[in-house]
Amino acid sequence: MKNWTIDNQSHLDTGIAGYIENIFTLTANHIFDKLGTPPLGVKPISLKYDCTHGPIVYWPLQPDKYEIGICVDGIFPHQIIFQMAHELCHIYVDPRMNGVFTEIVCHKTAFDVLEDIGVTLTQTGQQAVDHYLEDAKVKAEKKKSLSLNSIDLEWIKQTISCLEHTNTLFDREINNLISLKLKEVIDPIDKYGLIKHVKNSVDNPPNWICYI
Repeated sequence: MKNWTIDNQSHLDTGIAGYIENIFTLTANHIFDKLGTPPLGVKPISLKYDCTHGPIVYWPLQPDKYEIGICVDGIFPHQIIFQMAHELCHIYVDPRMNGVFTEIVCHKTAFDVLEDIGVTLTQTGQQAVDHYLEDAKVKAEKKKSLSLNSIDLEWIKQTISCLEHTNTLFDREINNLISLKLKEVIDPIDKYGLIKHVKNSVDNPPNWICYI
């Protein structure tokens, strides 16, 4: 997953584009080191600036590359890592599928990667990363009138079922709360255990994949 290109940077000046390239390299290499080869194999990644559809892994898939769109309007390293890690997670889970649980897996993975590599990208280091996570928690608790401490695994199960029933993939605040609670439960065992489990459950790609 270390072979990639940047496309479509008309809205970014050279300095910002270069900055994004460097962070993308750091993020992609970290995930590759943690998770190895994705289910559909290692391919070049075409990274596009797209605030209309992104953040997104583009569909239909191309046979010779992965295409990712992100929306970042400045030098915000933690936001860039979070978006990139989330979309790279979709490639590692399996970009042919999506759903509420997949979104939550990728949301949690994005927080995990941010924790691992975000410290080196700002002058305040760990403090800045901790602030990003705390800010996500506080905003989610306020908007949903919930406390992270009041959430348990049964609540998570019922909430995911409700989101699936209503086909609600992108409730960011709920995803934040569930992801942060899962971090409390899973991280002491294996921080990347959840995405590893999902990834390893995907067998060889079926022969019916259609790219057109």
